[in-house]
Amino acid sequence: MLLLWYFKEAPFFWDTVQLASKQAHFFFENGFGTFILPPFIDSGHPPGFGALLAIAWMLFGKSLLISHVLLWPFVLANLTLAYQLGKLYLEDSFRAVFFPLLLLIDPVLAGQSILVSPDILVVFGFLLTWYGIKKENLILQTIGVVFLGAFSMRGMMVGAAMYVYAVFAQWEQKVTIGLAFKKILPFLPGGLIGLSFLIYHYKMTGWIGYHTDSPWAGSFEGQDFSRIPRNGVILMWRLMDYGRFFLLFFLTGLITWFVIKHKPGKLAFRSDLLTLLISLSFFLLPSFLLYQSLTGHRYILPLLIVLSLAFLVYLEVFNFKKFLIVAGLATLVLCSGNWWVYPSTIAQGWDATLGHTPYYRLRAEAIDYLNNEKISPNEVGTVFPAIGPFEWYDLNSKSEGFQAFDPDSSKYVFYSNIMNDFPDETIVKFKEEWVELKHLSSPTVEVYIFKKPEIWNGEN
Repeated sequence: MLLLWYFKEAPFFWDTVQLASKQAHFFFENGFGTFILPPFIDSGHPPGFGALLAIAWMLFGKSLLISHVLLWPFVLANLTLAYQLGKLYLEDSFRAVFFPLLLLIDPVLAGQSILVSPDILVVFGFLLTWYGIKKENLILQTIGVVFLGAFSMRGMMVGAAMYVYAVFAQWEQKVTIGLAFKKILPFLPGGLIGLSFLIYHYKMTGWIGYHTDSPWAGSFEGQDFSRIPRNGVILMWRLMDYGRFFLLFFLTGLITWFVIKHKPGKLAFRSDLLTLLISLSFFLLPSFLLYQSLTGHRYILPLLIVLSLAFLVYLEVFNFKKFLIVAGLATLVLCSGNWWVYPSTIAQGWDATLGHTPYYRLRAEAIDYLNNEKISPNEVGTVFPAIGPFEWYDLNSKSEGFQAFDPDSSKYVFYSNIMNDFPDETIVKFKEEWVELKHLSSPTVEVYIFKKPEIWNGEN
């Protein structure tokens, strides 16, 4: 709660600018006569989250505080559901506490939890559906799948994976057509919501997911098979990133030990956890491996969550004291991930770590500097995630904002190491050839204001 309160008025950041702020602005300003968004903000996902945020603004006022508070119940519900799931898989309630603890300090989920992010609702739908399946509660499953179907196409994929998991979770149970029909009932409402939107969207626009003129078309650029191994390496990187290597290496070692020692029984890998991992991988990983830029950490959040629980399940081989030591070390290593910073030439998932948070302050200070120097933000070039009116980020009614960087026309540049879209050679040119007007720094984030050299008092 302290973390949420501290960032209660943090600006929109990363993909939430498009998936939350821009979409909510559309509904807030135009009403709900259509759920087809303008092309420049239509990424093919159901706009349920933008609509929900717009309703909150209409009821309580448009502000960053209201935007963040809207998600607080879901952040807390995710931790509560994780604890309840932990109790179903682990020996006692105390050990179960470590499951929400690992999720709480996992940089990926922590980074998303302080944002106004629709992925928090996807995680909620995933955990609620999972818990409903384990408890055989049709109402919880139905509500969970509705959340999965209403807010993103990736949520729809997770919903499909959860259905397969529900059918095959008990390996000793014979899978029949009757069982498959029985298990599908709570998945129908959410599934129909997702399917209806996709059909409606296709009828109105002629495309699903993306089209060649989409601003995000580059992200869906297919990989030839020779490049798929590259994305496989990125996948392994994402699984181990920000301190998660400790969990993955330890889990691999324990599994190897069980195989060598032929230890089945309750400490062997739970069959339903294996089923869940396989099912999620089947639906989530093809797009990760086959497309150019769909390799963000948040795209595999459900997999990361299941792996965290599997790590704790295997730790039950240890007595309580050793369990406490290893799980405690895991929390410390994961927490350290929020301070991991790669060189500026390596693209980093900044929305998947609390390490991005100094950017809010540094960005505000940079804007203050520009105002004091009478430099219009409209003269300043930049890249994602800082392009566009400040209203989209700060909800401050300011139509001015940074422009898309053009090497020929941009007089000034707003650059930060959180930006992945500047080419490496351009970054070098900024630091070696352009004039540095302002440099702001923190332990993890740096921000610069550069000026084009040929307009610096006539000097080169």
